[in-house]
Amino acid sequence: MVTSSAAGGPHAPAATALPGARIIVTTGAMAGDSTPSRTLPLLTALTGGVLLALALQIALTARGLQIADVFSDMVAGNPVRLRAAMVWWVIAGSALVTGALVSWALAHFPPPWHSYRGLRWIIGAIIVFALAHIGHGAELPHGVSPVVYLMASAAAVVVAAVMALIGAVFALRG
Repeated sequence: MVTSSAAGGPHAPAATALPGARIIVTTGAMAGDSTPSRTLPLLTALTGGVLLALALQIALTARGLQIADVFSDMVAGNPVRLRAAMVWWVIAGSALVTGALVSWALAHFPPPWHSYRGLRWIIGAIIVFALAHIGHGAELPHGVSPVVYLMASAAAVVVAAVMALIGAVFALRG
């Protein structure tokens, strides 16, 4: 095995060659690649949109706006009421805006965030306490079967995830 220095000097990248093999130069350029990844903003936007949708669903249910009312109206053959549809529009719209804001912020302020460590802990603690406070009000609405409520909640999570991703993609394009 032959090891040589490509540019000369003790700190230059080393090239290692085996008999009959090509020379491989390692510079560490892949670790410090300057192109930011789109995965972090997209996944964080997805998570933020879904968490906000779940929190909104619990808060709206506590105020008498049930997510399962749309399914109840459709099964009964009644036209969908604006009050029932408003819950879906609020969840979808808030997930869209949250996904766009989160992905825009992560795209414009890429990691590492060493100087914002204290602020990150404070924001994280506020989010955890807010979700815990909202979660205490979660209960099955009166007059709705658990299966219907589960299906409506799962559909709301899927809608929120799709809308958060759409918002994130549009925010990253601009």
